[in-house]
Amino acid sequence: MTEYFDCYIRTLSPIHVGTDEVYEPTGFVVDEKAARLVSFDPISYLSGLSSEEKRRLSQICLKGTVGSILEVYKFFQGKTVRGREVEVVAGFIEHYRSTMSLPTGNDREIQTHLNQFIISRTAFLNDGRPYLPGSSIKGSLRTAFLNARQKLKQLPPYNPKEAKELEKELLDGGAFHTDPFRLAKVSDFLPVGKVRTKIVYAVNQKK
Repeated sequence: MTEYFDCYIRTLSPIHVGTDEVYEPTGFVVDEKAARLVSFDPISYLSGLSSEEKRRLSQICLKGTVGSILEVYKFFQGKTVRGREVEVVAGFIEHYRSTMSLPTGNDREIQTHLNQFIISRTAFLNDGRPYLPGSSIKGSLRTAFLNARQKLKQLPPYNPKEAKELEKELLDGGAFHTDPFRLAKVSDFLPVGKVRTKIVYAVNQKK
């Protein structure tokens, strides 16, 4: 018999669910005064450009060089657009200004800066709002279950490289028919109302 449970999640700390999606150079501008990144639909925006602006942007894109990516950023710099606003930290503004101040002639230096200026996006819906994929929640539940099983079985410390073997031990063989999560399906958790997002930096610190 199938049972359904209605669940709600209230986040207590920032959450990032990676999707391999990034903010593309032709899809956002940075409002430096308001400390906001404004993400917009490129097609809608480009249709409103003048013929001269379209020609200029087309010429930049046709170059296909590393420097032309920086030129695209500079083309959109300072422009006013309507779209989804995302807060950014002060360090991001400084990084943005540093990148915009680069001369367009040194491709090697530009490449180095652009590699550090990749802005990863969290999982998002068609309207740009973030959501929590059911697969991510199920993975978290599974991890908690495995941790609980490890405490019950009192297994000795293991080598991280042997994680698969440990999982088999905890799940009585690791076969599909012994995996309790084969019977559980977790739906996506959709946002309620307006959800705040913010672009921050991830910092590695020793414990």
